[in-house]
Amino acid sequence: FVNQGHALERDALAHSAAAIYPSEWAARSAIDHYGADPARVHVVPFGANVEAPDAGTVAGWIAARDLSPLRLLFVGREWERKGADTVLATCSRLHAAGYAVSLDLVGINQPPVTLPAWAHNHGLLDKRDPDQRARLQALYAHAHFFFVPSQAENYGMAFCEAAAHGLPSLTTNVGGIPTIVRHGKTGYTLSPQAPTSDWAAPLAQAVENPDAYRAMARASRADYEDRLNWDAFGARLYEILERVITKVDYQCENTSDAASTASLPH
Repeated sequence: FVNQGHALERDALAHSAAAIYPSEWAARSAIDHYGADPARVHVVPFGANVEAPDAGTVAGWIAARDLSPLRLLFVGREWERKGADTVLATCSRLHAAGYAVSLDLVGINQPPVTLPAWAHNHGLLDKRDPDQRARLQALYAHAHFFFVPSQAENYGMAFCEAAAHGLPSLTTNVGGIPTIVRHGKTGYTLSPQAPTSDWAAPLAQAVENPDAYRAMARASRADYEDRLNWDAFGARLYEILERVITKVDYQCENTSDAASTASLPH
C-alpha cells in the first residue's frame, strides 16, 4: 500500500497544473521525492486559527513587556514530541544563572514530571469555549517567548498564533517550522539536538537587550499581518490559480487555432 500511495502521489503531481504546500519542507519533498516540476510547486503558508487581537492592542502589549521575570509559554499536547523536557531544562539553567523565569504550560492535563514552583500548568484549554479561549489569549498576551522545541512538526499552526500576538518563537528547525519562524528575525530555530546552553542564550540576550527583543516581537506581528493569516493565504492562492487558469486558457486557444489551421484545405 505504501508503494501504491507513492505512485498515486507521483502521478497526481505529474498531472497537476499547480501543487500548493504550506511550507518549503513539504514543497521540497514533492520535488525531491516525487519528481514534481519546481515551476509548478508553490509555497503558501497557512494562517493562524485564532481570532487575532488588533495591531494597536498588540503594539501596546509589546511596549509594556517587562522582561523580569522572563515569561515563557509552552503550548502542546505531546510532552516528548513538543520538547517540554528541553523547556524545563533551559528554564532551570537560566534560574541557576540568576535570571528570573516564569513558565506557563498549556495542553497537558497531567505532566509526566513534578513541576518546579516557577512552572504553572494550565491543562488543556479549549478555544471553542469563550472563557478558556480568553485564558489562552491572556497567556499569549503576557508571555515574552513562545518556547516549543518540537522534535518533529509537519507545520506548526501554534507558531502562527504566537506571531499574531507579537510573540517571538524559540523552536527547532524541523519540518515546516522554518517557513513560519524566520531565524534571527521573528524568533530562533535551532537543531533539536542543541545543548541547553544554546537554548538559554537567546533568552538571556533578550533580557539583557530589551530593545532588540521588542523589535523582534514587532517583526513577529508584522509577519503575521503580511503572511501568516488566512486573508493573505487566500490572496496568494487566488493569484496562483488566476495565473494557472490564464495559462491553460492560452494553451487551449493556441491548440484550437492550430487545429483550425490544420483543417483548412490546401
